[in-house]
Amino acid sequence: MSAIGCSITEIAEVLGVARMTISRRFQKEIEKGKAEGRAKLRHLQWQAASDGNITMMIWLGKQMLGQTDKQESSVRIDPPSVQDDYEEYLEWKAARDGGPVEKSVEPEN
Repeated sequence: MSAIGCSITEIAEVLGVARMTISRRFQKEIEKGKAEGRAKLRHLQWQAASDGNITMMIWLGKQMLGQTDKQESSVRIDPPSVQDDYEEYLEWKAARDGGPVEKSVEPEN
């Protein structure tokens, strides 16, 4: 039962005995069962990858080989024009000073 991941408590409940009885009398068997279960699961995962399961190949690559998903992105930012900068500045200044936006003076390009 430990080979399929059952806890000592679950095994004790199924068998109708105290948890301590299982722990004390069958600790070696429990550990061996857990190890066999892990080995079987690893074998099944390996087999799935060998049979062409791409998801399993990716997962095993990440787990065993330290592979990661590489996120590549590029962003193109056009530089703002002097006029855009000036208008943004005027809006900021007006908001700060609590007054209207003044566009009476514009920079030369």
